[in-house]
Amino acid sequence: MPQLDEKHFHKLYGSKSPRMTFQRTDFLDYVLMSLITAAVIGAVYGVSHPMSLIGYASCALLLWAFIPRHGVKLKVPLLLRRPQDALFMLIYKFQNLKPVWFLAVAMLLLEHFLIQRTPAWPHHVELMRRIAIVLFYVHFISITIYRSVILVAHLMSREHVREVLLQTSWKGFIGRRPSITLEIVHAYFTGLLTHIVLIAPWYLVITHLDFSAVLLPLMLIVNVLLQLMFYKTFNDWFYRDHWLGHNSEIEFLYLHGTHHDAIPSGLIGVAGNGYLEGFMRHTMGYITPFFNPVLAFTMYTLEIKHDIDFHQYIPGVYPRLSRQLHEINQHSMHHMGSLEPLGIGLNFDQPHVTDAFKKSSHLPPAIMNSYRLDERLTGFRWHTNRYQRYLDLVDKYQPRETTMSNADSAPQPRGRGAKVLKALGVGFAALAVLLVAAHLTWKYSGSNEWELQADADGVQVYSLKEPGKTVQQFKAVARVNTTAKRAIAAMKDVDDATCAEWIPGCGGGIAVQPWNEQNLSLVHFYRVDLPSPMTPREFLYRMQFIPHPQDNSMGIEFTAMPDALPGNDCCIRITHMHNTWRFTPQANGELQVELIQDMSLGGWVPYFLFNHDRVPAMHKVMLDLPKFYNKEKYDHELLPFVESMTAMK
Repeated sequence: MPQLDEKHFHKLYGSKSPRMTFQRTDFLDYVLMSLITAAVIGAVYGVSHPMSLIGYASCALLLWAFIPRHGVKLKVPLLLRRPQDALFMLIYKFQNLKPVWFLAVAMLLLEHFLIQRTPAWPHHVELMRRIAIVLFYVHFISITIYRSVILVAHLMSREHVREVLLQTSWKGFIGRRPSITLEIVHAYFTGLLTHIVLIAPWYLVITHLDFSAVLLPLMLIVNVLLQLMFYKTFNDWFYRDHWLGHNSEIEFLYLHGTHHDAIPSGLIGVAGNGYLEGFMRHTMGYITPFFNPVLAFTMYTLEIKHDIDFHQYIPGVYPRLSRQLHEINQHSMHHMGSLEPLGIGLNFDQPHVTDAFKKSSHLPPAIMNSYRLDERLTGFRWHTNRYQRYLDLVDKYQPRETTMSNADSAPQPRGRGAKVLKALGVGFAALAVLLVAAHLTWKYSGSNEWELQADADGVQVYSLKEPGKTVQQFKAVARVNTTAKRAIAAMKDVDDATCAEWIPGCGGGIAVQPWNEQNLSLVHFYRVDLPSPMTPREFLYRMQFIPHPQDNSMGIEFTAMPDALPGNDCCIRITHMHNTWRFTPQANGELQVELIQDMSLGGWVPYFLFNHDRVPAMHKVMLDLPKFYNKEKYDHELLPFVESMTAMK
């Protein structure tokens, strides 16, 4: 057996301060930690994004809950007393990185680089990004539904929850709290907030880097191989990071402590993380965020679902963990007041664990018997009186014949199934209430002012959220090396080839009202075929040119006229569109272009996906304008109203 370097696993700059619980003197640190959590959420998702709004509400509720649960005693926050500890925390994270982390990041960047270097290949980057975004939300919503079902099951059995906890190391804490309902709800929002923060690095990756459809098979193989490499060193990495979470006071207060602040229920399960800890670990530690979105979705969903199940240490309440799994897993003891085990805490090397069960786990030996690392580093013992008392508690409230491992012989399956169905129904109802609340919060929020969302490559993109509406307005501003005549001629060019160049899938153009030189307008129709299974869209609009002599600029308004022609069953007619362009010549010969988009695609396109897609889409359009405008044919276009403006200048 190789010699272990205990100094590596237990290295600490400064004093060691073992912690398992919050104290009332931690209140101001908890306030700072909550504010940092909210700031991270806002920075990643956007200040007014629905995920951010749910996150802010969760931060506020959990901050309020700290007061009745722990009390308040003001003390200068540790972050202000020892700011150097924050630097040490980052150093610890970097020192604990494994070589496979660097490989995963390198492969992610390599794929992005190859896409940029091979634009002619069928990468379908935008399609891959849409798929990634959809998978992201499917993951979050499905796990939240599962967590909500568990919430309902706990609330329906709240007296049972209290009775069980009063027979554990939680007795003193629960005995002083009159409301077990508060503890259950607190655990639910602990898990929900941790989940939002943990998947933030994944969201950053899928919204800022490109993935290729043609490279998908190769990248999936590479990612799986990297994950197998990661598993080999995972327990070593986790032990070190987890040890710091309990022995470095700043890491406990700002990263890991919230995971132990809630009751030991599956409600808190999010890969064993506290609020900010998930963001840190999945930025500097885990490699899942750097995988192809298809594999990342699969792994995140399975990992968090399993973590929820493996944190259910209140026997007799859904989701019940089988006794066999309790017998190979001592992480339960860690949530019952014991510092150890600090590793994953699994022990498959027991007489009653069959070879078939070992094979079905698909885990490498280093994880199946991860308890051995604790044995060698801390003298951890598997068989203890505390652990036996917990197994007795499992047998008391979850008799062996009714455990998951013996589900075939469980009595009264029909009645139990009915309870599960009832819990599922109530859980869906609870989630529906949560989603409706999030929807209404978003709908009636907003400053009604332009807010900068992106500033890159000479393009500024802004958003405006109007209270009472779900779809935002967007504005893009850039300076283009072209002339006003070329730009206006290009906008007036409505033939199908030009439309397809601007908008992939565009065609079927019809001049409903040809160009009118007197009122400077036209009415036009075209159809856009969207990626399957989306329904094609029909655009029937009026284009109105509006000169502004005061600054020699030209405005163009695109206004939907959905009733100017009969509708077609094949398509969805756009009913809301009021987009405006404005071209203002600059002294240096450039043209300032401003685009304001106020429209909705209609149909079943979720507004949060449409809002999310607009910023990168408008940025790309502005970068492509020189290609659209600087064509020789536009130099020969006869535009008397433009030439008269030039003469006036």
